[in-house]
Amino acid sequence: MVRRVQIGIKYNNKNISEDIQPFLKAITYTEVMSNEADNIELTVQNVNELWNGEWLPDKGAILDVFIKICSTNSLSLGKFEIDEISMNYPPSEVTIKAISVPYNTNLRAVAHYKAWEKIRFSICAKEIAKKANMKLFFDVKNDVFLERAEQVEESDLAFLRQVCGDHGLALKVSDEKIVIFKEKDYEKKDAKTTITKIGSNIINFSITSKIRNIYRACHVKYQDSKTGKVIEATFTDSSKKEGKILQVNEQVKNIAAAESLAKSRLRSSNKNELVGHFTFVGTFKYFSGNVVELRGFRKFDGRYIITKVTHAIDSSGYVTSIDCRRCLNGY
Repeated sequence: MVRRVQIGIKYNNKNISEDIQPFLKAITYTEVMSNEADNIELTVQNVNELWNGEWLPDKGAILDVFIKICSTNSLSLGKFEIDEISMNYPPSEVTIKAISVPYNTNLRAVAHYKAWEKIRFSICAKEIAKKANMKLFFDVKNDVFLERAEQVEESDLAFLRQVCGDHGLALKVSDEKIVIFKEKDYEKKDAKTTITKIGSNIINFSITSKIRNIYRACHVKYQDSKTGKVIEATFTDSSKKEGKILQVNEQVKNIAAAESLAKSRLRSSNKNELVGHFTFVGTFKYFSGNVVELRGFRKFDGRYIITKVTHAIDSSGYVTSIDCRRCLNGY
């Protein structure tokens, strides 16, 4: 129940597919929906010690990788910067790890101080993307207006993550692009495919429902130290009849901002209440950020959004795994 594939690899734009093929033992590619970088890991046999000698890759070198099933169905995994190399024994092998966010760029290597005032977040993100020589895909219907946001001795990437987290947005950096979107909007999209318990080439699966850190409501309360004015608001998940209330004490300027923050914090806590992990015969069918419909799992049926996809290839063949979580309704 596994598939064999062809692997193509470029090293600093030079095609090394044929050279590496006799040594390649395994390759694992992980694509995430948000807040982490995509990554790839290659393991090569090193009996002749070529890979810790004259064939030792350079840290910072760029890998461009694709995988192909049959002769026409191929998937480009994108470009990755080598950031870690390790030699292991026994068996004698070298592992090469690479990441989709280059370290040697302004985006994550350089800490800055800057105060952003009275600016749309899309404009701020566009300026940061341009400085890093990357493209920006800002997929947010209602742009965020930043009254004031301080970037205090942190990288541009860390700053973008902070602002996204504060406003319920998601961030992904991959293949020389910065993508900013709202998970809630992606969860409303039509399902790309249906996963059934029988007939979906499933090798194994698990679905987990949890109660820890899951809340019925979120209450935001902030008292201005200068004026003594108290601003507070509560947002409740209408589908939950009982449960704990999440208490948040963060600065907000008005009730509308408090309500927005309460909804954002409740979503952040509750979104992983019901999660699934599925392993399939190798396929290009699944991508992070896509919605799938689960059927045949009884009370676990429903719409789930894919948060991570892993393609793993080794001597036993090729499998694809996904992590997903049930889409939230109403917030």
